[in-house]
Amino acid sequence: MPPLRLVVDRFEGRSKHLAVLVAEDGHTAVLPRDLLPEGTRGGEVLVVSLAPADDAKPPGPSGSAVDVNTAPVGDLKKLPGVGPVLADRIVDARPYGSVDDLSRVVGLDAASLERLRPLASAGSATRGPQSPSAPIRLRVERPAEGPGGDVRLATEDGREVVLPGDLLPGPAGAGG
Repeated sequence: MPPLRLVVDRFEGRSKHLAVLVAEDGHTAVLPRDLLPEGTRGGEVLVVSLAPADDAKPPGPSGSAVDVNTAPVGDLKKLPGVGPVLADRIVDARPYGSVDDLSRVVGLDAASLERLRPLASAGSATRGPQSPSAPIRLRVERPAEGPGGDVRLATEDGREVVLPGDLLPGPAGAGG
């Protein structure tokens, strides 16, 4: 499924815990703010990648490469030899112009870097109001049942997210 690009319009709720997102076609979605990458501000473009429930490709040649500039810690920890401490160091040393720049991360030796090279990429090294931030990964649990129906999605940690079906492309949503 193609990724969905949404712009953060505003934050709502008593403690601004809900994010109101707007798609290119004007449809809106409301997500818990804690699903968004830390530090997300209004006006930022977010990328939501959607996968069918049975799509659990690992990072690497058979799946997509992990972008070391945007991947959340959880995705970095899926790389061979990368635990929580090293994943945090990778995040802290951003941005990277290329995968070779990972050599400056303390604790990542040359052999480890060679193992990561085919599994990692260094996409956009900048992040600003109009640049996409780390993708939000959602798995389709139940597609929309016709126009106006909701799509039930799940986060990687199992939390449920409901979006209007008209917002999503293809067979998951009713938006065509």
